[in-house]
Amino acid sequence: MTARILRELGNDLTQSVGWTGADWDQAEFDETSEPLATPMPIGQVASIALGAVGIAGNAIAEQRGAPQGWVRTGARAAGLAMCANDYLRVDGSAPISWPELTRFYRAADGWVFLHGGFAPHTARLIAALDAPADREGLSARLAEMTAQEIEDTCIAANTCGRRLRTPAEWASHPAAHAIAVQPVLSISALAPGAAHPWRQASLPLQGVRVLDLSRVLAGPTIGRTLVEHGADVLRIAAPKIPSIEPLVIDTGYGKRSAFVDLDTGEGRAAFDTLLSSADVVIDGYRPGALARHGLAAHDLAEQRPGLVYLTLSGFGETGPWAGSRGYDSLVQAAVGLSGGEPPKRLPCQPLDYLAGYLGAFAIMRALMVRAESGAGAHIDLSLAGMALWLRTMSNRIGPVGMPEDRNPGFDEIANELISLTTPFGRVTTLRPALDVAWRPRQWASPHPLGTHPPVWT
Repeated sequence: MTARILRELGNDLTQSVGWTGADWDQAEFDETSEPLATPMPIGQVASIALGAVGIAGNAIAEQRGAPQGWVRTGARAAGLAMCANDYLRVDGSAPISWPELTRFYRAADGWVFLHGGFAPHTARLIAALDAPADREGLSARLAEMTAQEIEDTCIAANTCGRRLRTPAEWASHPAAHAIAVQPVLSISALAPGAAHPWRQASLPLQGVRVLDLSRVLAGPTIGRTLVEHGADVLRIAAPKIPSIEPLVIDTGYGKRSAFVDLDTGEGRAAFDTLLSSADVVIDGYRPGALARHGLAAHDLAEQRPGLVYLTLSGFGETGPWAGSRGYDSLVQAAVGLSGGEPPKRLPCQPLDYLAGYLGAFAIMRALMVRAESGAGAHIDLSLAGMALWLRTMSNRIGPVGMPEDRNPGFDEIANELISLTTPFGRVTTLRPALDVAWRPRQWASPHPLGTHPPVWT
């Protein structure tokens, strides 16, 4: 019964992007139970996203003369993948920790969530709120303000703070209305080029060149998923922009990484050379950030007709919160996915990882279309859109019953873990949640940012 429902929901997803011939009978969903401490069927929803990636890979493999094979996933593996960084170990130690000031705070009339993932964000928050830079002092300051005053202040300062809302409160908000009228994966035309018929290859995306201009989790997970299917993904970073090393590891398997400073003539020339033979660009920065460098989707499509360009944002590119900064935990609070007294986040980061898998699927679908027509594509998705899709799919699947009181511990998932030697040390991590015929459930080594020159192999 569950597999049938998941295939039906998956078919709705693929039809929503114009793919009416997707063969969901290829997707095998095992009957493992939901692993996470939440009544939402997050693992089952995640398995739909993973299944879409797998059947797209199968379809491309067939077009390239390679044999199709199995596509397998299930609620346990897919659910654990929604909190993959929690299970990362480097030389036996867990390197992930939340920033000191990133948490829920009690306001005078409710709760707010502040996110200070990087030092500049924290400094901007403290300045905007005119608060001390320690948790106790910040808590005292926020207790004097209403939740709406805090949110308004943060939005005006373009920093990361939102009220905790119920689902009903979010549904009535103008920002929710702007998200609701957009498809979960919006794909529009960009400047077409010549048709790109697939050449024979052993992997679905072998030879596809991807410029990964993203950071943290959602955008880099898109690139990591494309690597799994054979793409040549080059992550572009700037040495002056801070990063979180454990997340570089978690999303960097199999990628190469180069430093390019787009504020310099040399850096822009290097980027233009890379673009001249790129197939895909992933823009995971705040809306408008790359456009200021002349790197918006339509700008680059004029330089590289047939380009597939994906933009990822927190709250979309339309509506009153268009352009606002957004992170998974912040969006959860704003859209009614967090709750309780005191409130808690979901026990995972499903919006980031769902965006990663669905974004990769959308790119693969766009490349399938481009192979026949040469059409370029602009794909737009948001974390708030992922929240709406997660809630919609959860309502259609139904609750999973009484959840566990905690996620599985590291020692309880030994059969899902693999280890590999990397420049960072000995890395132990979850194996890929998608099992497909064309590669083993294994990762290639990640690399520190800036390891490679900005050239294609």
